[in-house]
Amino acid sequence: APAAQAVLDLVSRIGYLAPAHVAAVQGTGAEMARRHLRALEDLGAVMAWVPGEPGYPPLYCPTRLAVYRLARQRGLTPRRAARVSQEHPDPGDNDLARHLAHTVRVRDFFAHCYEAARAAGGELVAWQGESECEQRFLWQGAVQYLRPDGYGQLRLGGTVWPFYLEWDHGREWVPRYRDKFAAYYDCRASRAPYAIEGHFPTILVVTVAPAAAGRVRTAVRAEAQRRRESCLPARVTTTGLLHRGGLFAPIWWGPLADSPLAGPFPIPEDDP
Repeated sequence: APAAQAVLDLVSRIGYLAPAHVAAVQGTGAEMARRHLRALEDLGAVMAWVPGEPGYPPLYCPTRLAVYRLARQRGLTPRRAARVSQEHPDPGDNDLARHLAHTVRVRDFFAHCYEAARAAGGELVAWQGESECEQRFLWQGAVQYLRPDGYGQLRLGGTVWPFYLEWDHGREWVPRYRDKFAAYYDCRASRAPYAIEGHFPTILVVTVAPAAAGRVRTAVRAEAQRRRESCLPARVTTTGLLHRGGLFAPIWWGPLADSPLAGPFPIPEDDP
């Protein structure tokens, strides 16, 4: 069925998805999502991984069969399909599983984006997971990599807004944040893909505490000053504000803003 095929494509590309995540993407109830996932599991296309840590539901990951299907569907070699998928012989033995809280929070955020966009009359038209959205680009004669936690495109009011996600645990200091955002500055300067209408994607940073949000904004400003460039189109908020206000509430701060902005978009001209 088309709905089950869409679920298989989603799990193949993203992985580590709970039924609630699938339901949010599809716009259906959790029970319908569970039925699709169980049917795919019976076919050997997905597997349910039960984390050893308490408090997590079973998370669904693709099998090798799903990777071969993804390769055929997209005209990729199996090796390339394996790179952009989240298939792993042991789902509990890789970085996404070792940083499970971070992995699940990233998926929670995109599930919220689907629901918030739908409620606002819009649509999240694209979601790429960690492997798929990794950017390889050439800058100053060297190959570099940009590794966000995810990439999305949100259509609202006739405009499509591209964005990267950085989900932050809040334990870094300004020098480490500067290193992270230096890759974004380099990627922007290289004119790598994903720009829509000439704009570099918004960088949505969600962190756990106001102090960490302040350090992120300081790092983005400091790196811009060092390079004598305009600031990245970054927007920063906290998990608490996001949970209380939602995606489109005035909870986002730009690198230069003295007060919260009306929402995460538009970018990049609306910083004072």
